[in-house]
Amino acid sequence: LIAIGTKDRLVQLKDYTQGTFQDFIGSSDTILNIKFLRKNSNDLLITTSSNEIFLWNVLLN
Repeated sequence: LIAIGTKDRLVQLKDYTQGTFQDFIGSSDTILNIKFLRKNSNDLLITTSSNEIFLWNVLLN
C-alpha cells in the first residue's frame, strides 16, 4: 500500500498488488507530510499540512 499526499489536498491510497486506488479529501491545504504508523494491531496514517494534523485509521481487507 502506497500513500501519496497532493497539493490538491488529496490523500491517495494505492494498492499496487491489487491495482486499486482510493482518493480521500480531508485537509484544507496542501499535504506536506505523510507517514504510516503501526500502533498495536492498527494501521494508522498521519498527514500534515501547514496548519493541520490528521490521524487516519487505515482498514485493509
